Formats: sequence, C-alpha cells, structure tokens
Amino acid sequence: MAAVAACGGPVGWDVAAGIVVGARLGYAAYYALNTDTGKKAVHAVSHAVSEVGKGIGHAAQKFDGWLGL
Repeated sequence: MAAVAACGGPVGWDVAAGIVVGARLGYAAYYALNTDTGKKAVHAVSHAVSEVGKGIGHAAQKFDGWLGL
C-alpha cells in the first residue's frame, strides 16, 4: 500500500486509505460474526430467509393452480 500511496500522490493515498479501512471493516465483521451473538444472528437471518423462500414457493404453487398449470 505504501507503493500505491507513493506512486499515486493524493489519489494513491485515498486508494491506500480505502484499502486499509476496508480491511479493518472486513476483519471487524468477521470477528463479530464469530461471536456467539453473531452466530445466533446469522442463524436467525438464515432461518428468516428460508421461511420467506418457502412462502414464495407456496405462493407460486397456488398461482400455478389458478392458471391450471
């Protein structure tokens, strides 16, 4: 990143800073999701998405029934 900053001047500094911020946010998200609370949150979201998918599937079956398919 130092090479990017040195070669690019102010624009390179912005790019290097963006890389550092992105890496730190990614690490923070990774750390948060690996806690017990994070794992429970991921499980809850996964379950909710699964239920929505099932609801869409049932609605599609009803729609097919209405059309006689």
